Amino acid sequence: MKIVIDGDGCPVKEIAENTAKRMGIGIVIYISIKHYSPKSSDNMIYVDAGFQSVDMAVANNISKGDVVVTGDYGLAELCLMKGCFCISFTGMIIDN
Repeated sequence: MKIVIDGDGCPVKEIAENTAKRMGIGIVIYISIKHYSPKSSDNMIYVDAGFQSVDMAVANNISKGDVVVTGDYGLAELCLMKGCFCISFTGMIIDN
């Protein structure tokens, strides 16, 4: 199990990283190169700036049991179909 974050527009990246570290859980944050920040961490993976690039990177790199943090219901549906758990940026559980 790992935490996977749809990093474009995510206001809780730092909180999630600190929580994952404290709990000993792996974390990966996918971000469009258009949202590059000098505050990058080792957990951030930058992807192409194309339409839905971050969503496709998340969907292609998750495994059953992962926790996906996103504000995108379309991406959440793809993740749920793969057996992941989804929550919004505010902590709301997203389910079927």
